[in-house]
Amino acid sequence: MATTYHTTHKDDAHDPVGDKGHLRVNEVDTDQALLWLEAGWRDFLNSPGHSLLYGILFSISCLFVVFMTQQYPGFVLAFLTGLMLIGPLLAVGAYTASWQLHHGHSVSIREGFSLIKSRATNLSFFAAMLLVVLMAWIRISSLVFAVQFQFAEPTAWSTLGRTLFGTTEGAMMLGFFILIGFVLAAAVFILSAITVPMIIDRDTNAFSAVGYSVTAVMANKKAMAFWAFMIVVLCGVSITTGFILMTVIFPVLGYATWHSYKDLISEV
Repeated sequence: MATTYHTTHKDDAHDPVGDKGHLRVNEVDTDQALLWLEAGWRDFLNSPGHSLLYGILFSISCLFVVFMTQQYPGFVLAFLTGLMLIGPLLAVGAYTASWQLHHGHSVSIREGFSLIKSRATNLSFFAAMLLVVLMAWIRISSLVFAVQFQFAEPTAWSTLGRTLFGTTEGAMMLGFFILIGFVLAAAVFILSAITVPMIIDRDTNAFSAVGYSVTAVMANKKAMAFWAFMIVVLCGVSITTGFILMTVIFPVLGYATWHSYKDLISEV
């Protein structure tokens, strides 16, 4: 089964496909996510230097933000969960690397930047959308934590832990935090599952790419739910290791997302 839509995209130096007119959304098996991870790992091995550099830079950025906000647990928790919301955009470097490998090129940082620059308009529109969601999440998080804490004032982690896990009010606050975060994360995943890879590959209009992403997720609910679950688990494991594993997992997830896009979207 496939759902057919019409889209247009530029035929430029970075887009050898050209304007083919119609694209379709494919249905995939639930275990396809495992194959996406396998393909992502192969891409990592095909360009280990670039991949590790990208992963290390991302991990260092995460550690820096956590270090700067360590006295404000509310901000740390909001930041770590916010990563899940803007992750599809932050992985843009992995998508450009996969694009190069897909077209038989050696991975080049210069070519990657050139590709991103050529897609700047549509990427900017989508980045603005995610930024609004991230700002909303930070605001919502501050309101939830303000029930028991001054969100922007120093709070000991031990105090936070005792409140969240040792009191009824804290448990309710944690429940609201998780529930709201889950709803926002699910919405962002539906809107962005294949959006950025599609923009990178075809320079598709940001709103059209979002439409394809929504359609692809809705047509593959079980497969995409499993894929989202794997992303959450792998990112959670990475965070528990102090972002050490994130140096590998982040680029692999980025490459795997590219392969999910290629499986879900095809020419008619």
